[in-house]
Amino acid sequence: MPANPTNRAKTAQPVVLVVGMFNSVHTARWLDMVRGRGMRFVLLPVINAAPCRELVGLPEVRSRSELDALPENQVAVFPLAAVEPARVAGLDAYLGYSPWLPSFLDSGELLARPAHVAQAIASLRPSIVHALETQFAGYLCMEVKRFLGAAMPTWMLSSWGSDFYLYRKVPDQIDRLREIAGSVDAYMADGERDVTLFREFGFKGMTFPAMPASGGVNIDALPRLENLAPPSQRREIMVKGLHGWSGRALNILNAIHLAAPELRGFSISLLNAPAVVAETARTLGEWDDLRIACLPSLPTYRDVIMRMGRARTIIGLGISDGTPTVMLEAMSVGAFPIQSDTSAATEWLVSGETGFIVSPHDIVGLAERIVRAATDDALVDGCVERNRRLVEERWNQETNAVLAANAYRAVLVAFCDRTVTGSHDDMGGFP
Repeated sequence: MPANPTNRAKTAQPVVLVVGMFNSVHTARWLDMVRGRGMRFVLLPVINAAPCRELVGLPEVRSRSELDALPENQVAVFPLAAVEPARVAGLDAYLGYSPWLPSFLDSGELLARPAHVAQAIASLRPSIVHALETQFAGYLCMEVKRFLGAAMPTWMLSSWGSDFYLYRKVPDQIDRLREIAGSVDAYMADGERDVTLFREFGFKGMTFPAMPASGGVNIDALPRLENLAPPSQRREIMVKGLHGWSGRALNILNAIHLAAPELRGFSISLLNAPAVVAETARTLGEWDDLRIACLPSLPTYRDVIMRMGRARTIIGLGISDGTPTVMLEAMSVGAFPIQSDTSAATEWLVSGETGFIVSPHDIVGLAERIVRAATDDALVDGCVERNRRLVEERWNQETNAVLAANAYRAVLVAFCDRTVTGSHDDMGGFP
């Protein structure tokens, strides 16, 4: 590896190395929002997976000179293949490193390793390493900081909802979260709830106003409310179909079963439903004489958001979340949002007025609220403009781009006199 990074504050175009999920639309939206604002952005994929549609075609860079040759607003990607497998394995062995594996992953073969991040830091000389999400990206960066010590660039962390709210309840995660809280230089949450939680773990660094994980959307690209039917005239109920480590779509279907007599005049549509949810929905439709369908994926986000504009209400449920994107999308198109109380929904909705906030375990209570949303025209029509206005204020790509750029600049200023010491050139003889 090259010698350690130089004083990063003197760089004309500071580089931000974003360690995040290549297959996540949240990552894509964040990068699209912040690019071209006086900083260069390079993504290091924390999972070696196919990129999401919005990130297909990003140019690869393996050195600072390759990055500098690109247009200033061009996001690039540091390929994991740039680091030889033997070197990856050698540093893993030296550190005694094994990646954190959630229950839904069988092995860590597809996960980035400390050698990937260390090589990207040495090759690109970033001013900031920004981990988007904690358990995959944050834990990895924590290991790299242990290795690099004072040669680690300024470290910024964004949490994505469940990072602290859920994992603080898992005993073997507590020490990791405390170590990260004591090591991160700057922090941005997607809900104020998590700022408080992170400080309880011992964080004393810089914080910034909470912002949705996806950053924001192009408000001008959203359909105008006057071009959509009022919610009271819509006869479709949409359900976020995920059920797994957090999502609880099967609980929603149980509530729909209880509410079935009041819902037979509606079509019920499931978004992103896996096989077990799709099969349950099919069976439920037969039992209860309901029109239930699993919706296919669509080619563009415009198509997706226009389809959501058909819904009278949109329901999302999970045991943990931050600021749910499906809730923001519902608010954008006038659909009445129903969201679990394990999210940051209370920072956006007034339950009973602009949406419903429910326990993901209270099936009877959810059924009652679905019926209310399906039958109370004044309720669903009365919050449309208020919810849309809040989205335009707080989920606005242009507004939040300025806030994000200001956050990066504040970090650069705050840590511009940090002295970088130590050397990890060519990984110091490690295998």
